[in-house]
Amino acid sequence: MASKAKASKKVVVASDASDTETANPVSDTETKTKTKTSKGKAKVVVPDSATESESEPEINISEMSNKTKKKVVVPPTIKDSEDEGEAAKPDKLTSATTIENTGDTDDDNESNGKWTNRFMRNPAEAKLIMDFLDVMKNKYEGFDGEQLNELWNLVCHKSRDEMTKLYKKSKKREEKQKVKFQPSGLEKPPRSGRDIFIKELANKNKAAGIKMNIKEQSEAWTAVSEANKEKYRVKAEELKQKFQDAVAKQKKEAIAKGEFAEDRPKKYMTAYFLFRNDELPKLKTKYTIDPASLAGKTEEEVKAIKLANKEKIDQALKTAWDNINPTVKGKYESQVAKDKAKYEKAIAEWKEKEEKRQAAQKPATASA
Repeated sequence: MASKAKASKKVVVASDASDTETANPVSDTETKTKTKTSKGKAKVVVPDSATESESEPEINISEMSNKTKKKVVVPPTIKDSEDEGEAAKPDKLTSATTIENTGDTDDDNESNGKWTNRFMRNPAEAKLIMDFLDVMKNKYEGFDGEQLNELWNLVCHKSRDEMTKLYKKSKKREEKQKVKFQPSGLEKPPRSGRDIFIKELANKNKAAGIKMNIKEQSEAWTAVSEANKEKYRVKAEELKQKFQDAVAKQKKEAIAKGEFAEDRPKKYMTAYFLFRNDELPKLKTKYTIDPASLAGKTEEEVKAIKLANKEKIDQALKTAWDNINPTVKGKYESQVAKDKAKYEKAIAEWKEKEEKRQAAQKPATASA
């Protein structure tokens, strides 16, 4: 039986610091391939394009696995060591260092920006990765901004500046949350009348053994008459007000007992913001968008129109402030001076009360 000749695959495993030459003497056009490896490692030997049709590339044993995996290759400049054949270990990445970014498979790792949503939920994780990349940049020569951005893009589609802003915003929110009064024993009210309707509908369906998905629930709400929708909205507002009153009562009791601080006095506004509060309603009326002009527009187009309108209002405010009558501006500045004096007095009193309250909360030290 005739057998077809197949190009055999070769596995090259370098011995201790030895140079291995593999030549295919089939044709003069084939290129000799030479592999330099460190101890115990195998490298892929890829022939020139002239021989690709006649000889398949050699296999890297360390790369073989049940799944096809990709990798990030960071090959530092390695000088061959003559003593005992071991390669010298680099202590830095040189300018010749290259990074081949091929990513991972979906099964093995979330790469190629797939951590974006995760970072959006928890910006602290993004901050950790950014700090690590900064350490790499400062420690190794040749690890430039381009390589840093290349690695960052593997895990996040958002820019580093965007994630830094998001992280700072989340930190501020956490700080506010720490000082915010937390009521106990109160059920949070529904956000809207729609929420009340959906909850009632879900209870009825559960009792009747009916299952509805989110789309069907939304369609059921759409089918409700405007008169009944208004009833649900009114009920939602009543529940919100009832909740807020209960929270205020608990907070007042906590303050009276010294368990929680009084509200910190709000800082006074600048002259510009006093002016802005007076002028903004007038400008919003002047630059009102005609609803008819939005008919037939896509959601993105509507957003663009509203953004452009907001920019017009902001520019009009700036222009009006830059050209304000000095007498009118003086009235605003005079108001600022009065508000500042009131604030400084109020904040001094608040700090004194808060220091006393915190001192009372500390456990009394045992007398010697």
